[in-house]
Amino acid sequence: VENAQLELVKIRWFFKRDTATKSERKQAYQLASEVVKSDPTNAEAIYFLALLTTHGFGVYASPETGFQLQLKSADLGCAHAMFELFVHYSIGLGVAADEQAAYKACQRAAEAGHSRAMYNLGAFNASGRGRPKNISEAIKWYERAADLGNPSAMAMLAVIYATGDGVEPNCEYAEELFHRAEYEGFDASNLRKQVG
Repeated sequence: VENAQLELVKIRWFFKRDTATKSERKQAYQLASEVVKSDPTNAEAIYFLALLTTHGFGVYASPETGFQLQLKSADLGCAHAMFELFVHYSIGLGVAADEQAAYKACQRAAEAGHSRAMYNLGAFNASGRGRPKNISEAIKWYERAADLGNPSAMAMLAVIYATGDGVEPNCEYAEELFHRAEYEGFDASNLRKQVG
């Protein structure tokens, strides 16, 4: 299997994070370290090494070192790392909390194609969090995230069109968006009740 070492790291992190034994965690960290050592420009491997380091998966937890690794991965073009920088700045994980830096990291990740970052930019603009409310900008980012299959973005677009928040109300389109979100596994029942 091509990239078998990194694939095993992904499996351990995404699917066995809570059940991995101490030796499995340590092995995942060692494998990610080996990939990075053999290819210091492998942005994805650095991203995973950063996650493991930040959260103490197979190694002593160091959010500060994890943050530095995410910076390196992001600079190499990894959209996932760009999004992780948003998380670090948002909650002050390994770096001082900084809402403006968080927004910039989220925007960078969204522009690099990260659907959750696109959804978050939609939410920032829809709510006016940290900037003036801008529904047209929110719709743009929600639509981009929805096009990539993000069900939360579909649901929030549905709310905007159902309520006519800054747009002409379009109940048919809102219903279509709610159906798409539900098909993708999103429970829209509470949102449906809120918008009537």
